[in-house]
Amino acid sequence: MKPITTLFVFLLAPLCLFAGEPQWKQFVQEETILIAHVDLTKIYIAQTIQNNKPIVDALLQVIPGEIKDERAIIAAGELGKTYLTQTLGIQEAYLVVGLHTNLNRVPVMPVLILPQTGKINAETLNAAISLAFPHDSIKAANSRNNQFVLVHPTTKDPDEWIDIVIPATPAERADFAEAFAAAGDAPIKIAAAMPGFVRKVVKDTAPTLPSPFEKVDIVTPLSGLRWKAVGIDPAKPSVHSTTAMTSELVALNTLQSLQETLTIFIKTAIEELEGLPDGVTLKSLLPTLKNRADWIHAMLLPQREGSNLGWHWEKPQFNEILERAMPAIEEAARVHANRMSLQPCVNKIIQLGLSFHNYADWKGNGQLPPPFTVDENNKPLHSWRVLVLPFLDQYELFRQIRLDEPWDSAHNKQFHDKMPDIFRCPASLGNPNRDTVYCMVVGKDSVGVPDGKGITLLQIADGTSNTIWLVERKTPVCWMEPVDVLQKHAYLGVNKHEFGIGSEHLGGAMVGLADGSLRFIKEGIPLDFLKTVLMKDSGMSIPYDNGEFFESVR
Repeated sequence: MKPITTLFVFLLAPLCLFAGEPQWKQFVQEETILIAHVDLTKIYIAQTIQNNKPIVDALLQVIPGEIKDERAIIAAGELGKTYLTQTLGIQEAYLVVGLHTNLNRVPVMPVLILPQTGKINAETLNAAISLAFPHDSIKAANSRNNQFVLVHPTTKDPDEWIDIVIPATPAERADFAEAFAAAGDAPIKIAAAMPGFVRKVVKDTAPTLPSPFEKVDIVTPLSGLRWKAVGIDPAKPSVHSTTAMTSELVALNTLQSLQETLTIFIKTAIEELEGLPDGVTLKSLLPTLKNRADWIHAMLLPQREGSNLGWHWEKPQFNEILERAMPAIEEAARVHANRMSLQPCVNKIIQLGLSFHNYADWKGNGQLPPPFTVDENNKPLHSWRVLVLPFLDQYELFRQIRLDEPWDSAHNKQFHDKMPDIFRCPASLGNPNRDTVYCMVVGKDSVGVPDGKGITLLQIADGTSNTIWLVERKTPVCWMEPVDVLQKHAYLGVNKHEFGIGSEHLGGAMVGLADGSLRFIKEGIPLDFLKTVLMKDSGMSIPYDNGEFFESVR
């Protein structure tokens, strides 16, 4: 299959994790807590794409790929559906989840069940599973009663699970019958019910939620839940949910508990978002949480009708939610694009770090390359980038450069436009054949002491894992030029000075630590902290877990 078609098989295959229709009765037991069903023949690709265009457009901003044309997406989706429903014969599927207390090793296990159709055998099915789930997240067991049973690969005895999920004598569960009836004729149905023994355990043990929700009553909703039904039609789109409680009083108390939980959640979320620095993706949701709490309650809290609680979302509700969330989605798209642009830098900075250590090993005394070499008058001759060439598989280029002449001598000028790719940042706006942004910080307190000799690893008193040796420079320089980032400019902040630390990456710049690791350092980092991590002997450690200043990019 073509890659885009394979993508849609991947996207459609998880829809096979749902259940419904009278056939569900053969899987019901006293321990069953959820059965779900999807009818792929009722999943209309074109209508789903067209009627969810704002959502699809938003997802395409975040999901990588070059397929952006709506017609191509629909065609690929139809092809993927055809492959599943006709080639493989998978028109519907079931997901069954139960509290199998008779098994000590895995008390709760979701099991995927596919009806046999005559078009697929166990070998073909396993091949399709390997395609859709390359990390071997599920595998097929033997068939039973014209059903394929798929379980997690850690299950030691798949046949044992077949006996459990397809019992010889299914249980009669009126709660599941009512739930499936409430789900209607939706293409995707989910029915969940609380077995009587579970409700009793909840009532007897009286569990509580962690802070700050510890005062919210969860015993009443859990012990009073009879069943929950969800019907989903992605083509409209619509989602209908009904929850049946044991009595009207329980329904009232449950609604109150839900309202208290949502209120506390909104309050806590506002406090946490207000504490985040500006520019963080999630902070764009703050205005909606602060100014539209009433709208959030109306959207999420169900309506009560007797002992039932329910809500119904259709296209207007989805569009309104999307409109509220769009700033965060757009920011997430920018962050994703930025992350993609960082990856080439990650690999290159790691290699540059290794070249520094290989240089030190070659010297034999742990001496690192200086930011530049000097002549007899202490005038800079060549950048450290030239000195590490032999350790970057560039010995032939290194051999041709005359180190006893300045970097811009008549002879050496011929190599200015022959910059090795290792020094090229994809996000840089400089000349891709000669300009680099990868620089040392030059100053007496940094790793790049400008003495023309270079310091040793032992002189990094803070330790190599707590000291930055390489940064990105806001303004690119010729890769051979003995110019980097001066300490006084680096201390001004990230993206604050044209000759200081900075990049075209969104929100910060890449930095390499002296131990060969790296981080993405953010624009909002306090200047005193920035100065500390740039010094080789500040006496402080770098708090890597501080997401406000650093971001891991590996």
